[in-house]
Amino acid sequence: MKFLINKSVLGTENNFIISDDEFIVQNHNKDNIWTVDKNEESIKSITLISSLNLLKIPQIYTSAHQRQFEILGVKNPNWVLSLGKQNFKNYISKIKKYVSNEFSEINSNAYYSTTFIEGRQTLFKLSEPNICMETLARHKKAADVRNLKLLQSFADCKKTKYSQSSSVTGRLSVMSGPNILHLKREHRDILVSRYGNEGAIIQLDFKSLEPRILALLQKDNVPNDIYSDIVSFIGKNIDRDLVKKATLATIYGMSRYNLATMLNIKDTKEIIEKINEYFGISLFQKSLIIDLAKNKKIQNFYGRNIFVEQGNEHLLVNYFTQSTGVDVSLVGFNQIIDNIKKQDLSIEPIFVLHDALILDVHKNSIKQLKNIIKDGIIIPGFNNNKFPLELSLFYKRIKNDTTLT
Repeated sequence: MKFLINKSVLGTENNFIISDDEFIVQNHNKDNIWTVDKNEESIKSITLISSLNLLKIPQIYTSAHQRQFEILGVKNPNWVLSLGKQNFKNYISKIKKYVSNEFSEINSNAYYSTTFIEGRQTLFKLSEPNICMETLARHKKAADVRNLKLLQSFADCKKTKYSQSSSVTGRLSVMSGPNILHLKREHRDILVSRYGNEGAIIQLDFKSLEPRILALLQKDNVPNDIYSDIVSFIGKNIDRDLVKKATLATIYGMSRYNLATMLNIKDTKEIIEKINEYFGISLFQKSLIIDLAKNKKIQNFYGRNIFVEQGNEHLLVNYFTQSTGVDVSLVGFNQIIDNIKKQDLSIEPIFVLHDALILDVHKNSIKQLKNIIKDGIIIPGFNNNKFPLELSLFYKRIKNDTTLT
């Protein structure tokens, strides 16, 4: 197997491409080759996938070496020069053995070379946001310490760098750059269009994504408005929004007692049982518990490994659904971004906000964007069912903003 060691790992000026019979110095990284890297900086990151599977990749240095350089104030030492030729040869031998053995076993799971990589491509296709510095300064002036730090992350107008390894399910977190995941709604107006008054910041969302995923495991198709369908299934005159709250709470693993307390209505027990029946939650939960006992892990719909801590068995359905939702979102967004580029539209994707894609859109491209998503999109593995999407303004510049009408 041929793979690349990124220069950031070794502190060298160049990358190294390694295989059984080759050792090549390479100035540039290559997206189509598996890479040993730092901080999830490559699309095909061996280090990231190892981390997701609780495996530690060999390092060229020991913790003692690292501490010594930290004491000296050296942030990125050239480990090859510092530790010598023999240590470098030993490291290459260890890393080759790791890649050919442990990593090959991981990579035998097709998920990590297909769905996962397709989703990662989305994160590498995002552009820098355009920030209104005047509005940012105004919000910073009134912010508390926590929000001041968050707002400051937008000051450099850099791309957001996401981590896919900081949660059990693969739910994204921000590693560096603008922390869009925690930006308060009232601060959203710091984002402005690169197209000036001719553009707008638009949010593209999957509709009721996680309930839809869970329902499609049981049913051939699911209507656009899944919550109204659940109301009909329950067969009672019950508020749709209340059913939505009850559905999400059930999927997220809330206990029946807490759910009944939250709903505070008559026939709570019957409603909860009907929601469980609609999604087949009880049987699915049992099958996941069996998988966990047998394999010490469960897998999401596509095969991503999910390692569950003892005592969290009640969250198995939530973990499965959330993790699958991450993959569906990223794969779907990748399709949409490619479609936008193919049509050469004046649209720049700037953020992923869980199951939403934030876009900077010129008004002349809004109609084409609506056409791209109007019938939903087909996600691999779900029998050609189309996942519905909807557009909304990320924030309204004026009270009666008609940008999307």
